[in-house]
Amino acid sequence: MNSTVGVRQEVSSLVNGMILLLSACSAYIRYKMDDSLRLPLTGDQTAAEAQVVQTENTKGTQAGGKNA
Repeated sequence: MNSTVGVRQEVSSLVNGMILLLSACSAYIRYKMDDSLRLPLTGDQTAAEAQVVQTENTKGTQAGGKNA
């Protein structure tokens, strides 16, 4: 009976460790996802402004190479 209690404690420690590990992995993945979303916003232009400038530049080059 004494060994049964020891096995139960070991199993509960293992389950607790797995829950903590999965929680830490989830927090790390969430941090990396948020970090990757913030990367384009560094610098003088925001990502939306850079996209508008890039679109305007490509529109001008399609009309015979001159800005219309």
